[in-house]
Amino acid sequence: MAERKTEDLLSKLLETQDIIKSSTSYYKEVFEIHALSPFTDHQKDGTELEGVHLLISTPAYGYHVLGESAHAEFHNALDVSKGTKQIIFFSPDSHYFHVANTVLWSPLVEYLRNEPAEGNERKPGRENQDETDGKRVIVNPTGLVGCIEKTMDMLENKIKSETKDMWQIWVSSGTAFRMSAFKYSGRPNRLVFLILTDVVSLTSNLLEFRGRAIGIPSVMHSHVVGEIGNEQAFFEQLKQCPFSLRSGEDARLDGDEINYLKYDYILLRTEQEAFSLACFDIECERVIYRAYNTILGSYRPATDLQRATRHVLLGVAEYFATIFDRRGRIGTDYFPDDDKQYCRLKNARAIADMLAEDINVDIEQLRTVALRELHDDDKIEESINNHLISVQRNYPARVNLSKLTALVYFFMSSGFERSLFAEKRAKGLPATQDSSVESEESSDDSESSNELVKQEVESQAERSSEGTPNGESESDNGKKQ
Repeated sequence: MAERKTEDLLSKLLETQDIIKSSTSYYKEVFEIHALSPFTDHQKDGTELEGVHLLISTPAYGYHVLGESAHAEFHNALDVSKGTKQIIFFSPDSHYFHVANTVLWSPLVEYLRNEPAEGNERKPGRENQDETDGKRVIVNPTGLVGCIEKTMDMLENKIKSETKDMWQIWVSSGTAFRMSAFKYSGRPNRLVFLILTDVVSLTSNLLEFRGRAIGIPSVMHSHVVGEIGNEQAFFEQLKQCPFSLRSGEDARLDGDEINYLKYDYILLRTEQEAFSLACFDIECERVIYRAYNTILGSYRPATDLQRATRHVLLGVAEYFATIFDRRGRIGTDYFPDDDKQYCRLKNARAIADMLAEDINVDIEQLRTVALRELHDDDKIEESINNHLISVQRNYPARVNLSKLTALVYFFMSSGFERSLFAEKRAKGLPATQDSSVESEESSDDSESSNELVKQEVESQAERSSEGTPNGESESDNGKKQ
C-alpha cells in the first residue's frame, strides 16, 4: 500500500514537473522530450491539445542537428495538431548563423568523409548525432532550404486561412535558450520546458551539438507562460520585434510578411553587418581545423587547409547559385534585381562551375570572375584589397589562404544590411512614421522661433541704448542704485 502511494506521488510530481525522471544532454532525446512527444503522448489519456507556445530558433527546427526525418516529424505534428499556436522565431540577424553554419560545414564535412588525406583515420565516436539504426544524418543546404520553405509556406497558409487567429507568429532577438509549452483539456497544468543549448555560431560543430530540457514546475507556469495578453509573463515579454520596436499583438506577423522573413532566412540577409572580413578569415580557418579534428581526429598542414577551403568555396558558391537560379520563382519583390546582393550572386554559378571542373583553378581567375559587374555602391573589392595588403604585410605565408576565404566571405556577406523584412518592419517605427511631416513642422517652428529671438534681441538693444543715460541698461542702472 505504501509502495503504491509512493508510486502515485512520484507520478503526480512528474506530471506537474516538480521532479524530472531523467536529464539527458543527447540532443536526439532532448528533441523528443520537448518538441515531439508532447504533441502525441496526451492521446493516451483521452485529452486534447488546446494550445502550444514555442520559442524556437528557426522554421527548420531540428534539421541542423538531427536531419530531415526529425524536422519532418516536428513539422507534421505542428501542422495537424489542434489548438492555438503561438510561435516566436529568431530575427534574420540571429537566424543568420543557423543557415551560415550549415552552408560552411556541409561541403567541408562531405569532403573530409569522402576524401580523407592519406595517413589519417577517422576518429571513432566523434560524430555523435548519427542515427541509432546506423544511418548517418545527412544535413546539407538544399535540405535546409526545403525545410524552411515548407514550414514557412505552411504558416503562411494557416495565417491567411479562416483559422488565422489560431496561428500567431512573432520574431524576436536571439536567445541562449528555447522554450515549449503545451496546454491540454482536462489537465490543470501545462507541460512547460526550458531548453538550454549550445550557442550556434560559424564555428559550432553541430555534429556534437548538446542541449538539456528542463521541466518547469507547475507553480511557475503562470509566470513563464501566463495567458494571452498577460504582459508580466516571460513568454509575452519575448514578443518584441527588434526592428519596429513594437510588442505583443502589435508585433504579430501577417501573412504577407512571412515571405519577406522566409527569403531573408534563405538568402542570409541581415539588418546589420554580422562580422568583418578580418574576423571571418580567422573564423573560417577555425571551422576547417575543427572539422578536421572531428572527422579525422587530427589537424592538417597548410596545403590541406587550402584544399579544404576550396571545397568550402565550391559549396558556398553552389548554394547561392542554386538560389539565384530560382530568382524568377522568388520574384523581384523578395529578391530585387537592382540590389547589391543580386549583383554579387550573378557570378556564383560561374565560380561553382570553375571549381567543379578543376578544384585547383587559379585563385586570380576566380577573383576576376567574382568581382566583375559589382553594384556601384558595393565596396567589397576595396575591403578585400585592404585586407590582403594587411595579411601580406603581417602574415605573408597565409596570403593565398586569405584570398580564398575572402571569396567565401564575398558570398556569405552578400546579404549583410540587406534585410527586406527589417526594412518593412522599421517603416512602422513611431518616430519615423510621419517623419516628413514632422520635419516640415519642426523646420517651420525653428524659423518662427529664430524670428522671435531676433526681434527680442533688437528690442533689448534699443532699450539699452535709448532708455538709460550713457547707454547703460536698466539692469546695470538698477545694480548701481
